[in-house]
Amino acid sequence: MTNEQKAITILLIATAGFIATFSQRDDGLIYGVINSACCAAMIGGLADWYAITALFNRIPLDNHSNILCRKRKDLTNAIVDFVTKDLLNTSNINDSIKNMEWSAFLVRYIEKYNGKEKVRRTVQSAAKSILSQIDLCTIVKKIEPDIRRSLRESSVELVVPKIGKRIVESEYSPLFFKTFLDLGKIMYNQPEFQGVLQEYIQRLGDKYDKKGFGRNTLRGMAFNDEDILQNLNDFINGRFDYWIANTDCVYGEIRTEINELLQSQFIKELLLDKKDELLSDDDWMQWIYEKLSIYQKENYLEILNFIDGMLVKGLDKFTNDKEVQKKVDDWLKEQGAIVVEDNHSELGKMIHSKLDKQTDNEIVSMVREKAGDDIHSIRISGALIGGGVGLTLYLLGVFVEVVLR
Repeated sequence: MTNEQKAITILLIATAGFIATFSQRDDGLIYGVINSACCAAMIGGLADWYAITALFNRIPLDNHSNILCRKRKDLTNAIVDFVTKDLLNTSNINDSIKNMEWSAFLVRYIEKYNGKEKVRRTVQSAAKSILSQIDLCTIVKKIEPDIRRSLRESSVELVVPKIGKRIVESEYSPLFFKTFLDLGKIMYNQPEFQGVLQEYIQRLGDKYDKKGFGRNTLRGMAFNDEDILQNLNDFINGRFDYWIANTDCVYGEIRTEINELLQSQFIKELLLDKKDELLSDDDWMQWIYEKLSIYQKENYLEILNFIDGMLVKGLDKFTNDKEVQKKVDDWLKEQGAIVVEDNHSELGKMIHSKLDKQTDNEIVSMVREKAGDDIHSIRISGALIGGGVGLTLYLLGVFVEVVLR
């Protein structure tokens, strides 16, 4: 039996008891006790029923009813304020993000949803698109003088910046970057990836809700799991669309960072290790031209196979190497914290937008649903407390009457 059914049953019993004993209330102590208790229980139950009804609905002749709709603006502001400053403040969100194993999320996608094959197909398609639009031989010819001259420099610090700068500032670099963005958007919107993402959002929400009473209800009034995924998708796809539409501008902003990466100690050591080997063969550039010409005639099949092999090795290493997964985890958590900090103010706007789009009836239905059957326990308590008070007052009256005699 639900709380609503219990409340109705108690109210009917109290009403029936009051009516049945009304004419006999002065015929004895038992009748008086029952009549007084049932009367007070009936009044308490009806009062709480009226209060709950007035909270959600308009009652004729009562201008103070329909409280939820009349105070909708205040309610919305209170929900936004409570959710953004308490339930979903930056500290709480970041704590939840830090406790999630994001690499496990990616491994799950790769292993359970055949993610490896999907990634391979997508990368192959992107690589074919890039290679069909560029002339590798022309690129190599443009950077050959700098490569030969720089490799003969005595200081390796001069080698990397010159070669790296020519590559990074090449007219083809924005094309590579745009294709990389297209690839990222395709991967992100795959149904299988979205399914895993939805699963992890649910797990994150469940873990968060356990930290405090009422969090699930209030978070649900602001966002359910589907809303969170939709807003996340809107945000991520919006970023991808902006970057793709403004590739030259965005690439220009990160060009400096790429140059700094190319000048890192790791790259310097890698190039220094290969320097003697490259200088030992005067014909290595000609060999590159010949190989690229053959690749171009074969539609770059060998290059595509090489990319595919490297990709498979990389994915296998990621799924089997805990150390690599930890590095990816740490990087994702660091980036996640930055995204949360930079965009947390948007959370309140999104909650406002969602609530403002709903009609009064939808708001009432949502609150009723979130409050659930528990709200009717107020009616039960009102009837029982009222009955107890009525019984106590009646017995007190009888006691005073006896004493005064």
